[in-house]
Amino acid sequence: MRQYPRLGGLVLTAIGAFLAKLTIYDVWQQARAGSPSLSLHMKGVVLSIATILGGLAMVAAGPAVESPRFRNPETRQLTPTGFLILLIILAPAFAFHWWFEHKLIKMGYQF
Repeated sequence: MRQYPRLGGLVLTAIGAFLAKLTIYDVWQQARAGSPSLSLHMKGVVLSIATILGGLAMVAAGPAVESPRFRNPETRQLTPTGFLILLIILAPAFAFHWWFEHKLIKMGYQF
């Protein structure tokens, strides 16, 4: 997918959407139906949101994803800018999990 970063971004977004359906949408539907207990997995929620956001970032950035601004070409380690982008992608994912969990707690579920 290195030659086609936008296609890779679309694939990641589709994978993230499928994970979100399993870990967020299905749990929400169970809660709305009044299920006696729910299983909320932080890893699944965070991974699905981060994968969607990362995929959309790849679609938006296109070939610039391989830029040396984000990753050192020799060591393949993230640069400070790369870490900032990673933080920008992960922060909303963790924030969404926190919000979603509190929304379910208000509905009477315990985790």
